[in-house]
Amino acid sequence: MDVALSLLRYRLDESARTTLRDIVSGLPALRRISRPLSERLSRHEATIRRELSSAGARQTLAAGMASGFLAYLLDRYQYVRPSASDKRAVLDAYRAMTEVIPDAATDLAGALQHVIGQHHDRLRLITIGMLDKVGALDDVLDGAEPICRQYSPALQCRVLGLTDDDLAGPLLDIGCGETAELVGFLRGHGCAAFGIDRLAPAGDHTMRGDWFDLPMVAGGWRTIVAHLSFSLHFIHAHLHAEDEARRYAVAYMSILERLQPGGSFVYAPSLPFIEPLLDPRRFRVEVKPVRPSPDEAWSSCRVTRLDDR
Repeated sequence: MDVALSLLRYRLDESARTTLRDIVSGLPALRRISRPLSERLSRHEATIRRELSSAGARQTLAAGMASGFLAYLLDRYQYVRPSASDKRAVLDAYRAMTEVIPDAATDLAGALQHVIGQHHDRLRLITIGMLDKVGALDDVLDGAEPICRQYSPALQCRVLGLTDDDLAGPLLDIGCGETAELVGFLRGHGCAAFGIDRLAPAGDHTMRGDWFDLPMVAGGWRTIVAHLSFSLHFIHAHLHAEDEARRYAVAYMSILERLQPGGSFVYAPSLPFIEPLLDPRRFRVEVKPVRPSPDEAWSSCRVTRLDDR
């Protein structure tokens, strides 16, 4: 599938600067194949047909493209949460596009030129639905793209104020990022650290998933950390999507119940709309300013579970 993949990479390079606003507004350039790419398709048509002659090969290509699109979406707008049906819809859109290959009797480039607009219409509607569900559509149409980036492990430790007791383990980093750098850093310092993230690869110390379905460990987690991940998403939901905010409130309490007695959930930024509601007989709340300047004040929070219920 080397030639087909090389042409796909060419298309991705052409659209490298595409924004979510371009997708949801239906940028005309996305709905057509460029002349250079069309010429390449025509030149390599026989090879592409051979590489993608089997249904299995076409399905593999479609699955790879769908996975790539979802990863792009999560990278460009971290608050979006594709559901299982959203993921199926994206995959179906790419499958429909790849199935034009065996159906095109002649002129493969022309056939793809015809369906690419329909394909992006499908992706546009799916993307609009996902953004609207989390109250983000207007923000994206205004040009907002809160891209998530990795912070150094040392900075995360300072912001969260992690102590030797926190690192006694087991420790879970929720929203650890694709590379799980904090997990690797802590394990290098002797901590039994693990991570979970929608983009993390499944491995010995990382899990692909999210904070709505966290793993349990015998005796509970000693520490659960979330640096600019769970609480940042909770704030976004609190401000933009009431139903999603309720899900986060339930998830927040579920995180606390997964702690062992004396264990802590340590996160930044803090959540002033929920922390005062916690039962002081069960939880100790400690809010710590991170940037005390008046115009940029924000805080981290440590919630420690006191009981064994």
